[in-house]
Amino acid sequence: MSRGKTRVRASQLTFPRFLAREQHRVLLTIHALVMISGLLACALLNRRLSPDRLWVQWVALAWGALFVVHLWIFSRGTLATMGGRRQSSRWPSSPP
Repeated sequence: MSRGKTRVRASQLTFPRFLAREQHRVLLTIHALVMISGLLACALLNRRLSPDRLWVQWVALAWGALFVVHLWIFSRGTLATMGGRRQSSRWPSSPP
């Protein structure tokens, strides 16, 4: 019996990449929703506990910075899953 090379379909290669991108999207969305609800809670606490001093903007600034870092990390991971080996093809403008 001869052994042949196992062919891998394109869908088998892209499915794990799709799952990784989908997981990144879901986690980033959850983080955004938690951030918005947390900032709303902090704003209400700020208004209720110390209406004469505004401190919620510092919480928003720190949380926003963390969200940008989170966005950068996940965007790097997502872009890494979108890459792949391209078949060698010539650009239309390149000479034959």
